[in-house]
Amino acid sequence: MKILVVTNMYPTQAQPYYGIFVKEQVEKTRQIIGAEFVDCLFLDGKNALQKYVFSCFSLLKKYREFKPDIIHLHFGLSILPLLPLYPWLKYKQCKLVLTTHGGDVIGHYPITRFITRVAIRLSDYVINVSQQTHQLVQKFTKQCAYIPCGITNEFSASSVNREKIVVFPSSPSRHEKNYPLFCKIIEQVKQQYHQAFEIAVLEGLSRIEVAELLQKSACMLMTSDYEGSPQAVKEAILCGLPVVSTPAGDVALLLGDYKACVVSTNEAELSDAVTQFLIKYQDGFSYDKTLIASLSNNAVCEEIIKCYKSLMPV
Repeated sequence: MKILVVTNMYPTQAQPYYGIFVKEQVEKTRQIIGAEFVDCLFLDGKNALQKYVFSCFSLLKKYREFKPDIIHLHFGLSILPLLPLYPWLKYKQCKLVLTTHGGDVIGHYPITRFITRVAIRLSDYVINVSQQTHQLVQKFTKQCAYIPCGITNEFSASSVNREKIVVFPSSPSRHEKNYPLFCKIIEQVKQQYHQAFEIAVLEGLSRIEVAELLQKSACMLMTSDYEGSPQAVKEAILCGLPVVSTPAGDVALLLGDYKACVVSTNEAELSDAVTQFLIKYQDGFSYDKTLIASLSNNAVCEEIIKCYKSLMPV
């Protein structure tokens, strides 16, 4: 069984953490089933024409060289360079697996959502990283599963003393992360909590630096309009960092058993929760070991490999 991963998200020198979860998934899958059985094609380019249309030739070349049994697409738009080759790939009995990542199913752009629906219908199996997208995808195919992206072992709880730091889990430039709402809630927190505290943004940091920040902060405040299964929240869970969030993606599912981790659209409830975590910033906070184990990259990749195997002839 040979797997070719095709993705429009993958780390580069300029963006070393862009799609890092895809790279980590590829590397772990190689460890489990063997490096010679897994290859990857990154759809890179400065514009859509370069990234998707011209990549058709790269995909054809890679297929002929590697001869995969399964092509695993990450993100709905990654179907585009495959479309001209689709009849030939079906003739070759190459199976198609798609992982949706949230924005391709429920994002702001209608054309992206339309192309993703085409990809869903053409795929032999669809993996959804959030329950929200999984429920939508089930309207179009029953050959699907909910499997969130996993987290690597850099992220774990630490004995480092917590500090009065509130973490914004992304770049403020990403509009779907709603940084203006984050700032608005922080202003409300300042009116309630009359002591100095810091704001930290998860941007431009190494993986180790991100882990160290999550291990020493008071809480994370996520204000996203939409998400899939946000990696930053899962990283926070593994680091024992409490999270306060809008109900985007899988956050409510991940934090449902933890009442202090408020998930709400109510700004007052969110600011109150952040204030409480700042007041109790030195108190310990822990998540269930079963939840932590389920988020490991190894466990997630084992589930994905089961999906691959289900498509192979007996």
